[in-house]
Amino acid sequence: MIAGLAAGLRPDKAQILGNLTGALSVTSPRTINPGVDQASLKAFVQRQNAQLDEAVRCLLGLES
Repeated sequence: MIAGLAAGLRPDKAQILGNLTGALSVTSPRTINPGVDQASLKAFVQRQNAQLDEAVRCLLGLES
């Protein structure tokens, strides 16, 4: 969520980014997944076919 706020997202949109990060993080055996970045979040969203707000999609580099 902090990363989303720092990137200029509104708190509710930053929470969506935080939720995505958490969902991706639980796929790792580590407490903190070192592989989470914009590219991995983008790929995760595409695999899940997640419907996201335009601001979050833009931040992840996804076309609307």
